[in-house]
Amino acid sequence: MSVSTLRDARDILVCLRYGIGDVVTQLPVLDSLRRAAPKARITAAGAARAIELLDGAGLADEIVAYGRWGIQHLWDLGAAETAWQIATWLEEVGFDVVLDGAYAPEPIREAVTLTRLPDLSADEAVLRAALAGGANASEGLSRAAGSGWGLPVYPHARPTIVLSNSEREFAREFRNQSGSCGPLVGFCPAASSNLKRWPGSRFAAVADWVIENGGHGVVLFGGDLDESVAAMRRLMSHGARGIVVRGLHLRRVAAVLAECAALVSNDTGLMHMAAAVDTPVIAVFGPTSPRVYLPRGRTLGLASDLDCSHRSYNMSPPGCWESQQCLIRPDNCTFTVHAGAVIASLQGVLRPSAAAVPTLAGSSPASQNGPSGTPRDEFT
Repeated sequence: MSVSTLRDARDILVCLRYGIGDVVTQLPVLDSLRRAAPKARITAAGAARAIELLDGAGLADEIVAYGRWGIQHLWDLGAAETAWQIATWLEEVGFDVVLDGAYAPEPIREAVTLTRLPDLSADEAVLRAALAGGANASEGLSRAAGSGWGLPVYPHARPTIVLSNSEREFAREFRNQSGSCGPLVGFCPAASSNLKRWPGSRFAAVADWVIENGGHGVVLFGGDLDESVAAMRRLMSHGARGIVVRGLHLRRVAAVLAECAALVSNDTGLMHMAAAVDTPVIAVFGPTSPRVYLPRGRTLGLASDLDCSHRSYNMSPPGCWESQQCLIRPDNCTFTVHAGAVIASLQGVLRPSAAAVPTLAGSSPASQNGPSGTPRDEFT
């Protein structure tokens, strides 16, 4: 299908990749689609939490959650009648084309096959070549969609979350009610896999340092299904001063992130959201590669300097993913990143006139841009 065909399309269904971070990395692609098909009605389907990012963004005319058909996760096969129910919906709406159906849950893919709708998906060969050439995930997905969908893309466009005045006002009020006299610093100890989790004791040590050195307020972001924030607060000397963020609409979460002077996180969806509102990010990486997943902007990725053949340098799962345990160490590779390295990096963000950030052994800055089956967490 050519660009001219997309321009003439009346109804387009885009199947979003599943996680929150996935949706953030796809924002430039969705913007390109909106520009290429200005007259089309675009429906975006995705995971219930992640699609909140598109509310009011103008990139889709309708947003549909996979949970509408009882689909709970990416690998959910659904009930026997699920695919037929989705196929009926596809025909009732009268979609002209489906984009990225190959990355949707199985019942969606089956329904597209039943209806024989044209299904254009991102070009995996182009994606692999882009990542091998130094592109990050968002840039690679833009190039892959340009090839597979047949639309003009801007591969160096950074994902951006444009906040409304009311969302910014909510965040300012949140800050005013936090009781903090100094800037806020965010922490996200959650992750979609234990392999990606930096130890809670080290998050706690960094948060205590933030409170004790400069009077900054500490904001803790955690998902409703995740206990990492509660564990981190218990390990902090000043845990009672940590302001917990739960239950907010994702766009309000993004607005609170925009009020933060920095975010310290694992490789999670919040890392991508913070970068998309131009908040400096310090992220600890384990089996996934900061070269691939670290967003552009004021971001720093700290990763183990261990030579690991299981680490993933593309968008495929790392070798340790299936076993959910490190294949070469008794713990996992995030444990080799020390709290001192994160504190030094954070000091460079909060006090830019300070001396150059040191690189500590076992905690190497992997990439820097700019001047500075288990329960799924809602912020991953």
